[in-house]
Amino acid sequence: MNNYCVNCIFYEDKQWKETEISVDMKVYPCCVLHYFHFMDKTFYDEYLDNLPENWNSLEHNSMKNILEIYRNYITPEKWKSEKTCPPCCLNSCRKE
Repeated sequence: MNNYCVNCIFYEDKQWKETEISVDMKVYPCCVLHYFHFMDKTFYDEYLDNLPENWNSLEHNSMKNILEIYRNYITPEKWKSEKTCPPCCLNSCRKE
């Protein structure tokens, strides 16, 4: 059992299990963030929401660069505390 403040079903055995690409060619680290961004046009995260427009679009950026942004920002180390956990993760996958 981990000591994370979130329950991320897409990170297991020290690796990411999923990457989502939307029909408009935008990349997401999981279906949860994909859903929120698609439906509400927000990540519910100040950092991600303030990145330049189309930063996660394959039409404007490479997969490598997009994933690097996600992987540098959303890390299991940050999930150890609600103070360091990215709001996009905490708001959508907080442990009860």
